[in-house]
Amino acid sequence: MIDVSEVGNLATLYDRYANALDPTTPESKQAKRQFYARLDALYQQAGEGANFDAFRLELVRRCKEYLRKNP
Repeated sequence: MIDVSEVGNLATLYDRYANALDPTTPESKQAKRQFYARLDALYQQAGEGANFDAFRLELVRRCKEYLRKNP
């Protein structure tokens, strides 16, 4: 199971790239790279037996939920 603080960290990165006014900025691109690197690491640790796309979609859903609750 993925810790709430980890979801918070992922949500911050997700927000920086997915909700960026200009997704082509270096900061937005870096946040996207960091998000996917952390997502891959979490998948290696906790995603055993799960489909990567399903794992990614579930974490994106949790990130969006976290951002709604913690503006």
